[in-house]
Amino acid sequence: MGVVRAKERPDRRQAVQDKEGKWSYQRTWLVVVDSTGDGANVVLSAPDLPKLRYGYQTANERNDDAIVVRRTPRQLRKTKYHYEVDIEYETRSPEEQERNPLLRATKFLGWDYQVRCVPVSGTLKTTVVITPATTAPYKRPARNSLHQVFPTQPMRERYDGVGTWEQNREAIAFSGAWCQEWTDVVNEDDFQGAEPGQLRLVVRAGAETRETVDDEEIVYVPVQFVIEYKADGHKERILDEGPMYRTSTSSTALRSFVDENGRPYVGLLDGKGRPLQCNPGFETSTFSTHSSTVLGVFLLEEPHRQKTFAELNLF
Repeated sequence: MGVVRAKERPDRRQAVQDKEGKWSYQRTWLVVVDSTGDGANVVLSAPDLPKLRYGYQTANERNDDAIVVRRTPRQLRKTKYHYEVDIEYETRSPEEQERNPLLRATKFLGWDYQVRCVPVSGTLKTTVVITPATTAPYKRPARNSLHQVFPTQPMRERYDGVGTWEQNREAIAFSGAWCQEWTDVVNEDDFQGAEPGQLRLVVRAGAETRETVDDEEIVYVPVQFVIEYKADGHKERILDEGPMYRTSTSSTALRSFVDENGRPYVGLLDGKGRPLQCNPGFETSTFSTHSSTVLGVFLLEEPHRQKTFAELNLF
């Protein structure tokens, strides 16, 4: 279930400027869904649809003082999958916006740290600036003096910065599915000074709330956006190792790592399945293209879904 496409109908645009110079605009979108069970909350979740508090902008003109104040979906006659959504913009002062719970500015609730106990991956280099794209941040992996796995995995405490923001959302466009869609995702865009991959989001929501403004009852849900910041990104750097190796990238034959006494051990690989020269018995090996000074290769894995955080219109 979801939105198939959303596209503006430019022939339906309207605009009015009153005697005080304030502008109001109306635009209409055609939204197509793929299930007869989809309703207003699915329609209003269309990614290309302007959200509340968005400023007026088209390809050729812009008015940041006129913001989206109302979004009205309606199902077209003689169809189960097509909706029109009227998007209304009005010039609103900060005081007017504050009166309406759906137009209030996003509130910053505070900054804290989340402490986690995580495995020690290795010894960090002192000469490298670690970013989400850094694949080799360690001088060496966490191994004993024989380059073997410790009997017990070394652990450490890690402090991740956590900021929390609160914003009211339309009750008609709110759902648990929307919360889940935006939970445990990382940013694929530059967002509030952070690089792609440095932020991970969790969404929490309060109870449905009602307020009356100018004789109109407004129903909304207060939503908290908890954003976890991690300078080196939320990808996992996993040491490339295993009990077997291959002698070349084209080889399909696998061999076991064994020490001088014929006992198997977990060896270090070069990112392409070949043994590093730091492994016992491989000091003069030329299987890998890495030099003998390389003591470990880390694979960069992305375990999270990625989304464009700018879509949330938090700031």
